[in-house]
Amino acid sequence: MNIGLISLSTDITIEKDFHTHCKHDVYTTRIIFKNPITKESLLDLAGQVENAKKRFPMQMDRYVFGCTSGTAVIGESNLVGLINPLTSARNWLQANNKKELSLITAYTEDVSNIVKAWFEQNGFKIKNHKFLNYSNDIEIGKIDKNQLRQTILEFDPACDTVFSSCTALPVIDMLEDLKNETGVNYISSNQTMIWEINK
Repeated sequence: MNIGLISLSTDITIEKDFHTHCKHDVYTTRIIFKNPITKESLLDLAGQVENAKKRFPMQMDRYVFGCTSGTAVIGESNLVGLINPLTSARNWLQANNKKELSLITAYTEDVSNIVKAWFEQNGFKIKNHKFLNYSNDIEIGKIDKNQLRQTILEFDPACDTVFSSCTALPVIDMLEDLKNETGVNYISSNQTMIWEINK
């Protein structure tokens, strides 16, 4: 199966995660994103998606839109036919009978609250929420992994599931160890999309 990954021009994490963890052939094209991460800059992504699909060298079996906060801002109805982080997270939560979760979002408070509101509007209870207050996803991708791991461990989820939001967040390789250490289900934007594709 061929996977067409539509990534932001500024995301230095998602492509590596997909090539490492996805069981299928992954082809990538990028759409232009201009930091900082704001509602307005995320809305600018909407008009680029269809043209991005045309840039792949062949018809893909599945297409992926690689932006979590962008999905919350643009809306699922404008991303029909594309796997995206929030729909995949919802599907994972439903498949595992989870009705509540806690959030770690990489963004500033206002963008983080847009993602939080998306989950609430989809019927999930948010038990706790921590935002890391980054406005540049290149900086998000460069977060020191030991520092990120410590931040996650210091976060009190108040439930058994934590979603780490942002495709640029370098968290996927620590999720299993975090679960083994704490007993909490740690999931993330890239992990849930890859789960959706691999299942």
